[in-house]
Amino acid sequence: MNTKRVSSSMVIAAMLAIYMYIVVKVILFKFHSIDPHLIKQQLKAHWHSPEMIMDQLTFRANLVPFHVIFTYFEQATLHSWVNFAGNILIFMPFGMLLPLLFRGMSNPWSKVFILSFTFSLGLETSQLILAIGMFDVDDLILNTFGGLLGYGMYRVWMMTRSPLPRNNGKPARS
Repeated sequence: MNTKRVSSSMVIAAMLAIYMYIVVKVILFKFHSIDPHLIKQQLKAHWHSPEMIMDQLTFRANLVPFHVIFTYFEQATLHSWVNFAGNILIFMPFGMLLPLLFRGMSNPWSKVFILSFTFSLGLETSQLILAIGMFDVDDLILNTFGGLLGYGMYRVWMMTRSPLPRNNGKPARS
């Protein structure tokens, strides 16, 4: 691997790490500061009382696919549209950065799907365990779709960048 390729991979890896930090910060802590004391306190509480997690799953979580998504369309408020679009848009860079970092990966659609789903599941599970948000299966769906949409945009961008095949200098036939 040449030096230019290694340095560009390092830049892309750094971009992905910064992006993931921002996503964790926005989704888990909204726009507040990260409070290690609160995190430790929540983990300790759930460790000693795991039934708290079950209570959150039972009374606060959305485990019904498309339930909240349909509510967004029924309500059609600014807040619901921002939440709907935000869950998609926040994962689009993830789908764009993955193929740049892992060039030539086999089955890229399925890998982007699995990695987007896994990253989103980690965030949703963290919200549940830390009690700093609500576990929502619809967020998993929208985040994963955002990752796939980002990858699709990357593919379109790559196709527009590659030169079209020429007819060996011959004019195109009508």
